[in-house]
Amino acid sequence: MAISCYWIMILNIGCHSCFNLGRKKNIRLLFAAVDIGWRIPYYKRYLEDRVENIKVESFVKYKVPDSQYKERYTYNFIYPNYPTPVQWVISFWFFIYALFKYDQFYFFSGETLLTRKLRAFELAVYKALNKKIIFHFVGSDIRDPEYLAWKGDHIYEFLEGKVKGEMSKEWQKSLIRDAEKYADHIFVSTPDLIQLCKKAEYFPLVLNTNKFQEEIEAAKKAAKPFFRTQKLKILHAPSSPSNKGSKIIDKVIEKLKGQFDFEYINSVDLNIDSGTIYPVSRYQLFQLYAEADIVIDQILIGWYGLQSLEALYANCKVLCYIDENLLNYLPENCPLIIADANTLEKKLTPILSDLNPIQKREAHEWIENNHSLKNIGKILLKQINK
Repeated sequence: MAISCYWIMILNIGCHSCFNLGRKKNIRLLFAAVDIGWRIPYYKRYLEDRVENIKVESFVKYKVPDSQYKERYTYNFIYPNYPTPVQWVISFWFFIYALFKYDQFYFFSGETLLTRKLRAFELAVYKALNKKIIFHFVGSDIRDPEYLAWKGDHIYEFLEGKVKGEMSKEWQKSLIRDAEKYADHIFVSTPDLIQLCKKAEYFPLVLNTNKFQEEIEAAKKAAKPFFRTQKLKILHAPSSPSNKGSKIIDKVIEKLKGQFDFEYINSVDLNIDSGTIYPVSRYQLFQLYAEADIVIDQILIGWYGLQSLEALYANCKVLCYIDENLLNYLPENCPLIIADANTLEKKLTPILSDLNPIQKREAHEWIENNHSLKNIGKILLKQINK
């Protein structure tokens, strides 16, 4: 049955190609294969609204459960649900299918259709068939998580200029080499990654503000609050505590509790089973944003992530560490409060003494101007249409 379906699809694609001979060639684009940050559906809709003669589809081989966050993809084969031999069969079958169907491949997080060991072969086949390849790196795909763990253990020495030798593991260096050899273009979501991949272009994070506003409004109606008091509320919600400097943040908070009256939540301590590696689901995180006054994103990575943008848009004061070497990438009038391990207590103290309301309009406009596809999508359009 599966084999019959395969040949039917190939026949349909061939007939479709013959039917379109002489017409303006369509762009057939596939987004794959891991969606970190839930970008793919947003990018897909954006391109379909702005590019004529484009067909965009998506394939993911890992996605969080719908209870964590619900998004729709054209194809999703959740590999961990299958034995390894079945994973190989599915991935190779879809690779062959994709060769006939798509002429552009946009890969997130260094994950392609086949296994990592076959990645160079896969990319070479695409290039031999004149397919366009775009890679988009987001962080831990080319930055060693152990580097951030080292940074967390030596943060004060790091801030004084001490640097660990290697920021990438050997398999990550291999991924970078393959991308630089075969890709037509490479994007990175944070500018620190440019020092790891010299041929990359910085493409800022994007926030679908319309959808996020709806999600926050729904979160405000949640019946059961996470915070238990009417005190000023501080939230730290790390996806990975070792990567965000959570131990240092918790220590500073404990010290300040002796001086100020506030309630603090580190989402890791909520002990909610969301069915994933994350401490809370996306929907629970939205509720936490809606309740919080202050959000501390991270004090290790050196750049702001999606959580900083979301918390700002939810009208929270947001503290985040920005590496001084990356300040030239920071858009003007940034509403983030920049703090590191040495200055976090100093930056929090005046806020706790007098929490002035965030300038909602200014924060929203800053995000719209610098992190919506409406305004930065021309970077994406340029590469798709090239």
